[in-house]
Formats: sequence, C-alpha cells, structure tokens
Amino acid sequence: MTAQGGPERHEDVLAAVDATGLLVRTLRSSQGVELSYAGTPTASLMMFINALAKRLRQLQPTHVVMCWDGPRSRAWRQEIWPGYKAARPDQHDHPVEQTRQYEFCASAGLRQIMVPGFEADDIMAAVCRAALTQHPGAQVVLVSDDQDMLQLLGANWTGPVLVPLMGDGVTTGADVEIAWGVEPSLLPRVRALAGDASDGIPGLPGIGPKTAARIITEASGKWPLPGSVLPDPKDRDLVVRWRDVSELRTPPRYPENETGTDHFRLGETARWDPAAAGRNIQDFLDRYGFARISARLSRGVLW
Repeated sequence: MTAQGGPERHEDVLAAVDATGLLVRTLRSSQGVELSYAGTPTASLMMFINALAKRLRQLQPTHVVMCWDGPRSRAWRQEIWPGYKAARPDQHDHPVEQTRQYEFCASAGLRQIMVPGFEADDIMAAVCRAALTQHPGAQVVLVSDDQDMLQLLGANWTGPVLVPLMGDGVTTGADVEIAWGVEPSLLPRVRALAGDASDGIPGLPGIGPKTAARIITEASGKWPLPGSVLPDPKDRDLVVRWRDVSELRTPPRYPENETGTDHFRLGETARWDPAAAGRNIQDFLDRYGFARISARLSRGVLW
C-alpha cells in the first residue's frame, strides 16, 4: 500500500511526528544492545535521534510538531470500551527514556505537544486539522507506523499523506481505497466491524475487512448502521462503541476543546530551523557521547 514516486514540492511541508510511537519503536529495537556513556544507557536515545534525523533529512519540513501521549491518555476510551489497548504497555512506563528524548527535541527547537488525557494519535489528528485550516495548500505529512493514521489521509497528493517512522514509502488516501475498499474516513467503521487486535477491539464474529467494507457500502453512509444492515441491536451498540474509540477525524473528545485552538496554532512556534537546531544540540550530543552523530552534524549531513 505504498504510492510510487512522491508528492510535488509545496511551499510549506508540515510534519506531525508520532513521538510516542518512535520512543516505543526505538526502545524495542535497542533491547539487548549494549551501549552506554558514563554509565548511562544510550542505545534507544541514539536510535531515536538517528531515526528522527533521517526523516527530517528526507522530508525537509518547514514546520514540525512532535506528538506525545499524555498522562492517562487511554482513560476516556477505556470508559467507552474497557478492553481498549488493555494488553499494551503504556509509554509512561519509561519516564527516564521519555525525558531524554523530550529534552533532545527541545534542544533541537522542535515544537512538542502533550495533552493530559489524550494519545499521540489524538494530537496528530488535531495538528492535522490545524494545518489544513491554517496552511491551505501545504503538504501535511503524518510520520507514524500506526495504521489508525490512515483515516486522516487525503486523496492522492492533495491531502495528508503517511510515511513510516523508520522504513520507506508514502501512503495516500488513494492507496487506502484500493487496499480497503472504502475511503480513509470510513476506516474506523471497518475496524469496528472487523476488529483490531492491537487495540483490543474484537469485532463481530465472521466479519473480516472485505465484508465490513461491503456492509458499510450497503449502509449508504448511514451511521449508526441501520437494522436492515445489522439486525442485532446489541451488535449495533457494540459497533458504535468500537468506532468511537477508533475515530480520529470526528472523535467523541477533541484535544482542542480542552486546551483551546490556540494551543495548536502552527505558525512560528512550529517552524523548524535546521541550522539553529544544529547549533543548539551540540551540548546535548556531547553529554551522551554521541561522537558519530556530532561528526555528521559538523559535516552538514545529519539533517
């Protein structure tokens, strides 16, 4: 599900990065890697910096927002569906690691947003809404491995696109329609019917993604699904709850409503200056003994 080629260059490129996802990904990748400096383990931090720098180098964004899970980020969804992400560890289980990564982003001049009670997904969706409103014509790039982000994509290169945290490729809304049989905004309904094991959503028995797409198409846009499409009222109630915990475009709760829309204003606060970042991170790199990253920075090839 990867588009060939790439988007045309826009005047503004706004990158919303799943910082929590990158933290978790690099923590997992660094397990068993023996790397430390002055007694401090540094493997996951080094991987975080390298992966982020690679993405910034490739995208050359004019604006960047690092999006983090806030405290109790799953609580309101678990009130709707107790099984939501029940089997997945919380990123706040690694407070020391998050503090270091957060400090690096701050030293690099990267705008960071964390709102208590909301996940990084919610923040990315809010940033996406703000970017589309405040910067019409800009290319919005969502940097994440989370498939929930697919629901935010636009058609071809005319709307938000998705790139992975560490791999290659670009996914557009057109790719989503080919792979799933529905437009991106309807993916939460597909997942509600077919299930999403990673998020703890069981789905209805005997319904896979293709059947779910057919059911949704037969409903002709009606939501909740009518009894003629899904006869059992208990099933209809469950599907509504599962869709609500998966929804990012029009969720039951918006971060903007809790913080105010100014919190997501993406003007100069989110503008990123690679040259200034290079000057400001040197002390941080020295503190953790990242000589190779420093060398790439001094040669102008880090980002």
